[in-house]
Amino acid sequence: MKDKIKKILERIGQGILIAGGLGAMGIYQILHIIVVWGTGLSVVYLGIIRLLEGEILWGLVVLFIGTPVVIGLLEFLFPFWLILSILWIIWTIIKTTFF
Repeated sequence: MKDKIKKILERIGQGILIAGGLGAMGIYQILHIIVVWGTGLSVVYLGIIRLLEGEILWGLVVLFIGTPVVIGLLEFLFPFWLILSILWIIWTIIKTTFF
């Protein structure tokens, strides 16, 4: 009887781990999409502003070279950026609470 209960509890624990992992992966993917889209669109906006100000060469450089470079770097560095952001939030909470 105890073996059956232990087996059931192990299965429940495994299911909770799987569901938690899927939830964390979903949150990561949503954050990744929002940050990359936001950054890409802000660089495009900067290029359009440069074009509207009359700086045609710099506007085209930002649009055709800067946007892919920024998006590529962010795709590569997003996990590191996310870890630093979480650590910064934790440090800010600790600093404002205890110091």
